[in-house]
Amino acid sequence: PGLVAGAAIGRLIGTSIGYARAASMSRRQWRGHRPARVVVTATSTWCELGGRWLCFDHNATLDYEMDGAQACVMTFADTVPLQLRSPSAWCHAVLFAYLRYGRGWHAVPFLDPIRHSAQQMAAVRR
Repeated sequence: PGLVAGAAIGRLIGTSIGYARAASMSRRQWRGHRPARVVVTATSTWCELGGRWLCFDHNATLDYEMDGAQACVMTFADTVPLQLRSPSAWCHAVLFAYLRYGRGWHAVPFLDPIRHSAQQMAAVRR
C-alpha cells in the first residue's frame, strides 16, 4: 500500500508540474524588451529601436487592449503583437482611440481600465 500511495503521489506531482509547464509556455511571452522612443501620428504609431524606426499602422490593428495599469497591446494580422509598457501607456490608449474612432473615442471598451481608475481617484478626492 505504501508503494502504491507513493507512486500515486509521485504521478500527481509529475502531472501538476507538466500542467504548470504547459500553461507557462502557452501564455503570451514578450521578447525584445528594450527602451524605445514612441511617436504617435494621425495614422500610425512609430517606435524607434536601435536607430531603426518601425511603423505600426492604426488601421491594421485588429485588437487593442490595456494589459494592466502600465501597458497596452496592439494585435495585427500580419505581424507579432506590439506591447508598449510605460507609465504613459494610458496616454497612447487615449490617443489611439481618439485618432482611430473619432467622436466615439470615449466609449471604446479598451478604455474601461482608465475610466475605472479615474472613478476611483474621483471617489478618493471627495
